[in-house]
This record gives sequence, structure tokens and C-alpha cells, in this order.
Amino acid sequence: MRNLFLTVSVCALTAGLAPQALAADEEMMAKLAAMVEKQQAMLEAQAQQLQSLQTELAALRTQQGTQQAQTAQAMEKISAVEKTAVTAASTAKTAQTTAQTAVDNTAQTAARVAAVEPAAGESKRAFIEEGSFPGSFRIPGTELSMKVGGQVKIDASYTSDQTASLSEDLMQPRTIQPNGTRNYGHSRIHGRDTRLNVDVRGDTEYGAFKTYAEFDFFGGTSSAAPQSAQSQFNNYELRMRHAYVQLGDWLVGQNWSTFNDPAAFAETLDFAQVNGEAFTRQPQIRWSHKFKNGWGTALAIENPEGDIFDSTSTNRLATDRLPDLIGHVRLERDWGHVQVGGLVRDIEGNVAGVVTDDETGYGVNASAKINTGWFGEKDSLRMQINYGDGIGRYINDLQRTATEGFDAGVRPGGTLETLEAMGGYVSYQAVFSPQWRANLTGGYIDVDQPFYQPGTVLDNSSYGAANLIWSPIPKMDVGVEFIYADRENKNGTEGDAHRLLSSVKYAF
Repeated sequence: MRNLFLTVSVCALTAGLAPQALAADEEMMAKLAAMVEKQQAMLEAQAQQLQSLQTELAALRTQQGTQQAQTAQAMEKISAVEKTAVTAASTAKTAQTTAQTAVDNTAQTAARVAAVEPAAGESKRAFIEEGSFPGSFRIPGTELSMKVGGQVKIDASYTSDQTASLSEDLMQPRTIQPNGTRNYGHSRIHGRDTRLNVDVRGDTEYGAFKTYAEFDFFGGTSSAAPQSAQSQFNNYELRMRHAYVQLGDWLVGQNWSTFNDPAAFAETLDFAQVNGEAFTRQPQIRWSHKFKNGWGTALAIENPEGDIFDSTSTNRLATDRLPDLIGHVRLERDWGHVQVGGLVRDIEGNVAGVVTDDETGYGVNASAKINTGWFGEKDSLRMQINYGDGIGRYINDLQRTATEGFDAGVRPGGTLETLEAMGGYVSYQAVFSPQWRANLTGGYIDVDQPFYQPGTVLDNSSYGAANLIWSPIPKMDVGVEFIYADRENKNGTEGDAHRLLSSVKYAF
């Protein structure tokens, strides 16, 4: 490259000079050659400097790559340290929470022990802990939960055609006096349906434990007109409704009969409920079990109480030799439930302690609650049908009165005959909103009275009720209800009654 540059330079200079100058002045040519030599040296020096700069640039690039690698390694170390710190903090927080929980549990246990077994010279400490089911509290020193509940209910009624035999507190068609001579308007206000209950529950190695007791104020003279109890203070006797102990699948005590279906009961403001309903509470020993697929079953022996009607003797009684045997099968689904039940009972009569005859009674029933959603999501259709021989006392309006019994009659000659009876009802509940609901209910019963029964015994009865209920606040009901009831005797005589009832109830 240097030779080419020199050659070009010389040619250029030679071409630019006149031939006469080249020949005449050799000194000038020498000077020019020296200048070219000098410029060539300068170019070589610049080339070396450029090479040196390129070497330095390569070294800087290598150094930069090394620094970047070191920086990446440092960032990885920092990230690892941060992860280790987070894990350590989480472990420390978990340990702190576990320690605090242990301290709290120890403190609660100490409080329970202190409440039950205070130190010498110290009084018992007040201690309340939330229980295992809604509204309950833990009983100090135990694993049991207890709830005290009940209701306050005030009823006010007006009966347009009250008769002497008709209960003023309950609408029971069987108590109507056909062709009665005492028909008059009658007003009544009472609080006898006020209740109090105690519910205790817990878990054991044998299954769930529960004991329950409930009382109302329909004891004493509740069937007729208890004027003597109203003259000064409206004082009524306490009455046991429920009292039982339940452990796992076993229940012992007084509860709804296994022949009943409380979940399908019609909602009436009248305490007596509908006439055709299976409606009995009594002592029993019951085994029940629920299966996972919605099926359930129950089997019980229950307290016997025979109702024998004997028009020839006022001393004939049922001996109640054997307990009643009752069972049911139940299916529960999202649409509601269906239950089918049956019973077998022994009815034995005696006069003055001498057994006269023995009969076997039986009965079957079917009940259901169907969710319909016609007026609201919680609407339901409720129904039941009962049929059998000798099952009178298990049907609401066929339970024994002072002058009638509906399990068995006495044939001429003194032998017993079970009475065939049926009863049922249909009720529709429309729930318009959480505050408003209404119920429309109709019921009917019929007894196949044999020829030897007197004409004044009950043959059939009808019941109808319509109500509207308002719940201004949770657990409070204010309602009004119209009730119609009719009784017809074997001889065709008939009587009816009309009652307007209102009530206010608060459950707690």
C-alpha cells in the first residue's frame, strides 16, 4: 500500500511539472521525496496507534463481559438470600401462631378448671363459652353444650256459637255439641301455649348425645271452660311435652310418637291442630337410623293406652298388657320427603279387674311434605292419611273424651270389637316473603260405628282453617286465623262452630 501511494504521489508531481523544471532542478525533486518519506512515516505511526486502540477496545469489551457475568452471579445470590429470608419469616410466623394457639387453649382450659374447681379462698369465676350448636353455651367443666329456649304466645279468640261442651282454648270438633241448646258468642284471651325448654348436646364415643325437656301450661283443666282458674289470676298448671335422652341411634323418654310426622304438620295458630292428623306424644324406646342415600327408618315400643267405649258399664278399662309396636320408613330428597308408618297394638278389656276379651289393633299411615314453589321458594304442600282398626287414640280428634272411646267397642255379650277409623288432612303453605306467609288447611275423620253403639257417638268430623301470618322481626309471628269445625253423630245429628283467632308469638 505504501508503494502504491508513493508511486501515485510521484506521478502526480511529475505530471504537474513541466519537463524543463524536472531537468533543471534536481534539488527540488530530492526535497519532495523527503516530504513523501516523512508523510509515510506519519501514516505508519497512526496505523500503530489505531492498532493499539483496537487492542484496548477488545480488552475493555472482555472486561465488560466479565463484570456482567459477576453481576448476574451476584443477583442470583441475592435472590437466593431473599427466598431464604421469606421462608424463615413464614416459619417464624407459623411457629408464633402455633405458640399463641397453645397459649389460648391453655388459658381456656385453665379458665374452665378454675370455674369448676377454684383455688382455696377464691370464689368461682364467671365463664361463658359458645356452644356446639346455634344459641348454646358450653357447660363449664364439661364438653356439653346447653341452650335454654321456648316461646311466649298469647291467643285471643271469639267464637260466634260457643256451646257448653266446646273447649274455649282449643278447637276440637269432637267436643262440639250437636243440636246444642247453649249457643252464644264467647271471647277468650290466654297464654297457655307459652313454653320453656332445655336442650343439652355433646359428642361421645357412642355417637351424638342429646337430652331435651319442654313444658307448656296446658295442664289441669284445659279441655272445657276453666272459669275457676280465671277468676283472679289465670293460673294454669305446668305440663310436660317432651322429656327424653338420645344417644346415637337410641332414644328413651317422651317424644313425638314414631307414628307421627312432625315435619309434615299443618301450621295452624290454633293449638289443637287439624283433626285428621296423627298427633301423639308419649314415652317410648326408639331405635332410628339415617342412611347416606336419603333413606331412614325407625322402630319403637311405646306406652300403651287403650280407649274402650262401653255403653253398658262405666267400669270397663283397658289393661294395657303390652306396649304398642310402631315403625316407619322415610325418604328425604331436595323436593321434600315421604314417610310410611305402621303400628300393631294389643287392646285388652276388663271389668272390676277381670279380663273380658283381647283384640289386636293395627294401623298404617302415609305422609309427605312437597316443596312446590308456586308463590315463593319455600312453599310446601303437606298431607297425611291414617287408617286402621283400633287406632283411635293416634288420630288427633279421636282421642278419648270423658264419655267416648274410639279404639274398641263392646258387643252385646261383653266381647270387644276394634273400631275401624280413618283420618287425614291436606294443607298448603304459601310463603310470599320472609315476613309474610299463609296457610290453608282441611281435615276429615270417620269412624265405622257398629250397630250396637248408641246414636250419640261421633261418626265423623270436619275441620277447616285459613290464616295469615306476619313476622315483623325474626322469630316473631303475628297472625289471624278463621276456623270452621263440624261434628256429626251416628244418628245424623250435627253441630258446627266458627272461631276467629289471633295470636302473637315470640320464640327464643
